[in-house]
Amino acid sequence: MSKLQGFAILAMGAAMIPAAFCQTVSSSESPSAQDKQETQANAVPMIAVENQATPDQIERLFTVMRVRHQTESLIQQMSTMMQQQIAQGMKSDEANMPDSKKPTPEQSAARQELMAKFMDQAMHLYTVDEMLADMTPIYQRHMSKDDVEAFIAFFGSSSGQHLLDQQPLIVKEYMPVVMNRVQEKSKALTEELKKDLEDLKAKENTDSTKAPKQ
Repeated sequence: MSKLQGFAILAMGAAMIPAAFCQTVSSSESPSAQDKQETQANAVPMIAVENQATPDQIERLFTVMRVRHQTESLIQQMSTMMQQQIAQGMKSDEANMPDSKKPTPEQSAARQELMAKFMDQAMHLYTVDEMLADMTPIYQRHMSKDDVEAFIAFFGSSSGQHLLDQQPLIVKEYMPVVMNRVQEKSKALTEELKKDLEDLKAKENTDSTKAPKQ
C-alpha cells in the first residue's frame, strides 16, 4: 500500500469519527433468537413514553446548547487538521523519494488538491442534519420532559452560556493533543506490526523447510 493510500484511509477514518457515536455494527449473518431478544430489550425506552421529552423540547435543547454550531465547528477543525497532517505526510513521502521519481510541483499540487477534495467530501458523508435527526429519539429515550427543561434553563443561564463559550477553545487546544497522541501511538503500533509480520514470515519460511517432501 502506498503512503498516499494510507493517508486517504486515515482521512476517511477521521471523517467518520462523528458518525461512530451513533453507528451500530450489523453482522452479515442472520441474527439468532437470543440476539433478537437482546436487541428488543435494549430498545426498551429507559424513560416511559408518556414522560419522554418531545421532539420540540429536544430541538430547543439543541438550540440553546448550540449543538449544530459546535458540531459544524468540530468537523471543520477536524477537516483542517487532517488536511494539514496529510499534506505534511505527503511532503515527507516525496522528500524520501529518489530524484527520478519525485513528482513535479504541479503533480504535487494536484495530489494535495485531490486530497483536499476527498477530505471535504468525506467530512460531509454524514451531515449535521442527519446527526441531529438521529440523536433526537435517543435523547428522548433517556431524558424526561423535566430533565430537558432543567438543561434548557441551565444552558440558557449565564453560567451555561459561559461553558458553551469556552468549549470551542477547549476543543481547539485538545485536538492537537489528540493528533500528536495518535501519531505517536500509531508509529509504535506500526513498528510492532512490522516486527510481528517479519517474525511470522520467518516462521513460515522455517516451517516450509521442515515440511517433508512429497
